[in-house]
Amino acid sequence: MQLCFLVCVLLLGSVAARGGNSPDPMQHQAALVMKDLYHFRFEDADKKIQEMKLTAGTHYLPHLMRSHYYWWRLISQEMDDQSSRNYLESLSLAQQASQVLGQGQPSFTDVFHLINLYALKARLDVLNGEYVRAIRHMKQCADFLKVSLGQEAVFPDFNLTSGLYNYMTAYGSRRYPFLLVYALMYPKGDMAKGKQQLQIAARSIDPVIKTEAHYFLMKILQEIEQDYAGALTYSSWLTQQYPGNLIFLYHHITLLQKVDDTRQLHTLRNHFLRELQYNDQLTARQRLYLQSLL
Repeated sequence: MQLCFLVCVLLLGSVAARGGNSPDPMQHQAALVMKDLYHFRFEDADKKIQEMKLTAGTHYLPHLMRSHYYWWRLISQEMDDQSSRNYLESLSLAQQASQVLGQGQPSFTDVFHLINLYALKARLDVLNGEYVRAIRHMKQCADFLKVSLGQEAVFPDFNLTSGLYNYMTAYGSRRYPFLLVYALMYPKGDMAKGKQQLQIAARSIDPVIKTEAHYFLMKILQEIEQDYAGALTYSSWLTQQYPGNLIFLYHHITLLQKVDDTRQLHTLRNHFLRELQYNDQLTARQRLYLQSLL
């Protein structure tokens, strides 16, 4: 249960704010926040989120982006109680602000973000071993997935969320038959279809959707299918696009070790250490943790 649930929720919980090419100013600003986080520009992302709050009124999106900010901080340092509380508080604020959407029919963009919101809530539950609570949050997530599944031709960004859902629920049910009891609450998945949808998302013109799809395909190939050469294709793209992202770079180095490609390892390790040294937007705790990864 640990592997399936952990991989499933970690993947679903990473779905980021869409809208890199959206005319909506708030969606555009959210995409810029994600770009900063991908580049490990934490202080820049923090400033943009503060600017969003000044103009957003009661909108849920600034709080959701703050959750992404805290999550990237959490995975780039040792987890602590205060960081977890900050993360959960921002999600609670986003959930409270999103309640107004229940008064009408949410747009597909809102559905996309609400899927993300409940998956993010389940994510920390899984890491803390609270599986019953995680299942409850994933049930809320699935309620919105029922709206989005099958709508990929109308709203192409759903290829990302539908792809993750189809692949991971089918994998979980096959790998752990006792999860079939929980799967009865959700629409049936399809691994082949899910992978195909993620590959479509990886060709998106939206840079956030494209980046997320590359990351998820890398993780699926690396951790589930153990196709390390295939995963390298996606990790290579990620590190080329975001050379300062030490999490992406760590995965790329790990994959090179798996395929026994020693030619690039020395260069990439030195690059990792240089980024660690010269990125002045990292905290001391982040530096200590990230250095320990090597």
